[in-house]
Amino acid sequence: MTALLISAMAPNVYAGITIEAGEVYALTAGENLTVEGNITIEATGTLDASAAGTNIILTGNWTNHGTCTPGTDSTVTFEGAGASTITGDTTFYNFTCVTASKQINFTAGSTQTVNGTFNMNGQANGTEIVLRSTVAASKWFIQVPPSQTVNYLDVKDSDALVNQIRAEDSINSGNNNSNWLFPGAVITIYPVDGSTVGTQPTVRGTADPGSTVEVYGLVGTVSTKIGQTTSDTNGNWRLVQSAYIATLDTGDNTLTAKAGALNSNTVSITIVAASTPETLADVIFCIVTV
Repeated sequence: MTALLISAMAPNVYAGITIEAGEVYALTAGENLTVEGNITIEATGTLDASAAGTNIILTGNWTNHGTCTPGTDSTVTFEGAGASTITGDTTFYNFTCVTASKQINFTAGSTQTVNGTFNMNGQANGTEIVLRSTVAASKWFIQVPPSQTVNYLDVKDSDALVNQIRAEDSINSGNNNSNWLFPGAVITIYPVDGSTVGTQPTVRGTADPGSTVEVYGLVGTVSTKIGQTTSDTNGNWRLVQSAYIATLDTGDNTLTAKAGALNSNTVSITIVAASTPETLADVIFCIVTV
């Protein structure tokens, strides 16, 4: 095993660990292992965390090309301000991240399995934990148990397998399957990233009945409220051109819908001054309550 010790005063704190081919690194019961860098398990290498009460705290990347054996109460926790990338398929027991604004990337096509508890909390609106694929629009997969605490996430390109994941106060950034539930979330459905629209496109969607819905875009390069409307008794709302109070900047722009404290995911679009058949498409937002 290749490991760089941070300090002799903290013998279980490493700058990085590589478990090389054919090696086995076994944690003892109750051992806490902190890695302020990356953990790499090479092909035919083994990380054995099956002893009772083992804890791994990681700030960097998790790469598993070998074998990881979790115990019945072992925990892997992702911390640190930088993004972490999970490569390879791994079975975890407890999987935890409660660091505000943390980003975790999952290798496209990989599957992560959690058998114990799934504990994710970005702490507040605006500091969501961001979960992304390493390849935009390519799926990553996760299977979690019914035992879960999930709050303040921003999720994209994911399929939750077998069990549903109920992500409270979270953002659905699109291309997630129906096992991901986003109660009360504001969801941007259309246009997709890269669409072209006019300077005052019709914006429509759904919200809780009677909700005040505000739409924001870039005006003078500043995120600005461009209009407001109210959803009807069926929850449908529409912002038409005559209700605009500002004109969107041409070129690269963004659109976000808000209803109270709930924000949609942000969609990147291109604004052109002259309307064409391609720019007359509606912008659709939804606020879904499960």
